Amino acid sequence: MKYHSLLLLFTGLLVSAVAAEASDQKPLSCTEITSWLIGGVSHTRLSNLVEQQGAGFIPSGVSGMALKAAGSDAALLSTIRSKGAGSASGGACATGLAEAAQSFQEKKYEQAERQIRSVLSGDAGNAALHFALGSVL
Repeated sequence: MKYHSLLLLFTGLLVSAVAAEASDQKPLSCTEITSWLIGGVSHTRLSNLVEQQGAGFIPSGVSGMALKAAGSDAALLSTIRSKGAGSASGGACATGLAEAAQSFQEKKYEQAERQIRSVLSGDAGNAALHFALGSVL
């Protein structure tokens, strides 16, 4: 009986922690979505993530070019526009990421690697950029 009570208590704490973490999710950034596209994450999966978490930007200008260079399709762009928050300039992609995405699409992998490493030098803790770099290597 004591074991059962402890198990229920532990399960309740675990569920509370997961619920709290889920509610703390931030809207996705242009850098995250573009990096994940470079890394091969499907448009469907990214659309689902945007539906769940929203986007912290509206794709236009540099952010729109970065997403297109990384291979975004019209449906994903539409989802980001519908779930986007902020201004078109408020969620700009990391400087140089659009060029890295273009190099990757053109199969210029060494150039893409250099460009992503350059972007990473200004944001070394960005996991999405590390994911993109790993995909290029």
